[in-house]
Amino acid sequence: MNQFSPDSPAIGRISKQKSWIVQRLNKPRGYINPYTDTIRDMENKSAQEIVKEVFTPDYMGAAEYEFGRLPESMARMFDNADKLSLNLFELSIIKSEFPDLKLDPDKSVQDLLNDLPGEKKKNIFIVCYENNLGTIKDHILKHYHQGYINWQWMNYLGTKKMAKANGIEYEESAKRDYGSFYLRVHKHWRDNDLQGWYDVENDFAWFINKKMAHLFFKLFDGERFKGWD
Repeated sequence: MNQFSPDSPAIGRISKQKSWIVQRLNKPRGYINPYTDTIRDMENKSAQEIVKEVFTPDYMGAAEYEFGRLPESMARMFDNADKLSLNLFELSIIKSEFPDLKLDPDKSVQDLLNDLPGEKKKNIFIVCYENNLGTIKDHILKHYHQGYINWQWMNYLGTKKMAKANGIEYEESAKRDYGSFYLRVHKHWRDNDLQGWYDVENDFAWFINKKMAHLFFKLFDGERFKGWD
């Protein structure tokens, strides 16, 4: 696993204002698709066999997610496993998807979100370096809120082109992501297989599925999984 040479920023800092290369993680299928599954990028076959029982990477349709990006990140996390922690985060869910407000291009995204108090909470499970937890929560919130804003724009205005014509800046939540976190939380995603999101630039992941989060965290336990070496 650790034969991959990391080329990302050093452990212990978050490199971007928001998460951009975020790999969607689906329920494990128990096998590796030889064409689209980036688990196959791991040179260690034992590691492949272990990881495929924990999650299946969704096909992202962009080169930024390929060519060893996933195993490089996992190798860094494995080498720094003593700094990792599993954390519970209560996400405030926007209580109404179509509140009685009109999206105003003169308002900032944050102004709009301030008008949308959440009443419900959803448990989110985060695997990350402990010293980055606060920043990572902010990244996850940005991901969720941008997904909400995009969903609203698409429903009010119909298309990104119309949004732009109305002076509204449409922004992807992450590269080829389509606002999947927001859509999954609110049951608009295409299926129920999607359970987690993995920022392979900044080496952290979050899940709506507690069991998958625990299994992902245990992947970096060198005593339990000897197959990494």
